[in-house]
Amino acid sequence: MNKLTIATMALIILAIGYIAAGPYLALSGTKVALENNDSVKLQTHIDFQVLKQNLKDQINASAFQSSMGDANSPFSALAAGIVTTITDKAIDAMVTPSGIMAALSNKGFEGSVFDKKHKLFKDATISFDSHDMASIWVPVENSENARFVLKREGIDWKLINIIVPNLHQIFH
Repeated sequence: MNKLTIATMALIILAIGYIAAGPYLALSGTKVALENNDSVKLQTHIDFQVLKQNLKDQINASAFQSSMGDANSPFSALAAGIVTTITDKAIDAMVTPSGIMAALSNKGFEGSVFDKKHKLFKDATISFDSHDMASIWVPVENSENARFVLKREGIDWKLINIIVPNLHQIFH
């Protein structure tokens, strides 16, 4: 084989390896950014617009399902509308680099899942959903796992969704 072919193959193998290691690098980078309160670095690992919309959709669907449980109540649709409005405003305010940093700096969040006393991403596992999607599974209460979904954009991976287990129980 000539040197150009070997160099090309080595480059392809390195690129595939880097892309495959991407979720691990994104997890590590996110963890370091959170631990260091580095909101600029955090923005390189999270697609905030997509994450906000996915969280809104998840919470609103759960709230809507719970409020529609009593179909005979005339206030069900009103309650769902109020929850949607409140959820949208809260997510817009909290799911920002500064909002996440404030939560992690323990400003009013002592004892919560955002409390830094809990080791970030402790016992997390990573699985590949497809060639451009990966999930980070983080154990939470009651042996459930929160799922952090990453999507590949070029060679970088960004957080696009957080799937909270048993979210529907909040609205019951």
